[in-house]
Amino acid sequence: GIKNVGSCAPDIIKEREENGVYASIKDFIERMAKLNSRAVYKQVMESLVLTGSFDEFGLKRRQMFEGCTEYTKLVKDYLKKKETAKRQDTKDRALRKVEEFEFDLSLQEYAPNYIFEKEKELIGFYASGHPLDAYTELINKQSSIMIQDIDNYNDREFVTIVGQISDFMPLFTKADKSPMGKFVLEDLTGEIECIVFPKAFKKCQDAIVENSVVILRGEVMADADIDNEGNVTNLNLQVSVSSI
Repeated sequence: GIKNVGSCAPDIIKEREENGVYASIKDFIERMAKLNSRAVYKQVMESLVLTGSFDEFGLKRRQMFEGCTEYTKLVKDYLKKKETAKRQDTKDRALRKVEEFEFDLSLQEYAPNYIFEKEKELIGFYASGHPLDAYTELINKQSSIMIQDIDNYNDREFVTIVGQISDFMPLFTKADKSPMGKFVLEDLTGEIECIVFPKAFKKCQDAIVENSVVILRGEVMADADIDNEGNVTNLNLQVSVSSI
């Protein structure tokens, strides 16, 4: 599911099933506002926009993100005045503001990496592409193996992987508190935990930057549990980093 949206999903689905598909982001906001649904809360709308839920309506995500809060406010104001205002011209003015609102089409789209980052943050995976799509040529030239193909048969083998760094965690050795660390490296096929021991960390710590794309060289460490029939029952794969 989409972060911040879970409890609103039944409203969205039920309304669509009972009254048809949503024709536009404006139509969505109007119908959810009439139901007084949490689906039009700022955080929910922003999550829906940033994960591409409204891409089919032809607007850029940034255009929708910048305008959805204002349009929701106008719609809610009109619905309130429609029920409570005594003067018809008060209702008409509120309605005109709704009808005259336009999303700012001059706004350029967010950078691709920002879109990817928000998708990963809000739904747990990249939906519209991958940050490494732009590095296909580099991957083909430099990578000796793709992460999905690393298994226990590669134990102690040196590999070269082009991937993106995330979730860096600083660590220290028990003996003398020498700095080291670990992080997750992701390529187009999967991800693997990488350990940077003190000697290598001293050499390449400046290259360990969150979300940066790197060429990593290291040694596969495969720790496998084998059952009585010789089958691998639990496999823990890591890469001991030599250089970045």
